[in-house]
Amino acid sequence: MDLTRTLEGKIIVREINGACLPIEAFPRFVSQNNLFFLDSALQIKGIARYSFLGFNPFLIIKTKHRKVTLIYGEELTEFEGNPFEAFRSILRRFKIKDAEKAPIPFQCGAVGYFSYDLCHFIEKLPNKSVDDLYLPDIYFGFYDAIISYDNFLGKCYVIGIESDWNITIKDRMNQIVDVLCEKLDVCDESLGYKQTQWICETPLKFNFAKDQYINAIRRIKDYIASGDVYQVNLSQRIETKVDIPSYEL
Repeated sequence: MDLTRTLEGKIIVREINGACLPIEAFPRFVSQNNLFFLDSALQIKGIARYSFLGFNPFLIIKTKHRKVTLIYGEELTEFEGNPFEAFRSILRRFKIKDAEKAPIPFQCGAVGYFSYDLCHFIEKLPNKSVDDLYLPDIYFGFYDAIISYDNFLGKCYVIGIESDWNITIKDRMNQIVDVLCEKLDVCDESLGYKQTQWICETPLKFNFAKDQYINAIRRIKDYIASGDVYQVNLSQRIETKVDIPSYEL
């Protein structure tokens, strides 16, 4: 793929009759790469109406400090730069034709996260935290095929982007439809996921002792009372090791 030119595609929307529910669909694709599931629990018109599911992005962008990594299939490109500018330049190169005419508000695109550590590219702040997990500052997948559920109308759609650089999209959409409509037990081991009915006991590791946490709360209350701050997000990390899949957890 030539990421130096604008790549435009048109939307293909297929309404699927007889598809499984979103919570049943997720385990069927759990073995796929970079699977995301944005689920809406409320079935109120105009509020949390849609659920979206996608996997196997055609492009991944991830950054750490000023190091930017692009992954397209087997191709890997790395360079140094401002992560926001790098992400913005990728967004500019992809266009969806007539996107505003589609009946669904999200018709493929980028799904991922921006970390709090990106604040250092916006303003000058002290950096006192210990980065022991070394997670990316930005991690986004670009998806050219997704599953959309309209929870209000009870409809399921498979959406794809067709273009000269994406000629296999219809075949992949057909494969997704086959999986969605296949009559399988949601807990079938062939799906790559087997549900168990037990809760394991495991030790938990906290990064705050109880007295340290209480003292931190007291200091925060003093800061608020003196007018130094008006809000503090005091977070606590709890770690443990488990032998079950993350989806089951």
